[in-house]
Amino acid sequence: MRLAGSPEVYEALAQHFVSDDVPEGAAEHLAAEVIAHGDEMDTDVERFFRIFQQLLEQGYDESAAEHLAVELMEQKS
Repeated sequence: MRLAGSPEVYEALAQHFVSDDVPEGAAEHLAAEVIAHGDEMDTDVERFFRIFQQLLEQGYDESAAEHLAVELMEQKS
């Protein structure tokens, strides 16, 4: 399934992820991936946070952990 790529859909998705406490940069990236890949993209917020927390515990700063967590989610999809 591919979602219509309108700005309103993108903003709604990004805000949905932000409301689930995903950092804004990661939320925007995930929203773009959902629009590009539809239901092929694994957007499980709990999975993102597990990866994100593990990276923080390993010493990554928040920005790097956020970016790497998104990248790792993309590889699995």
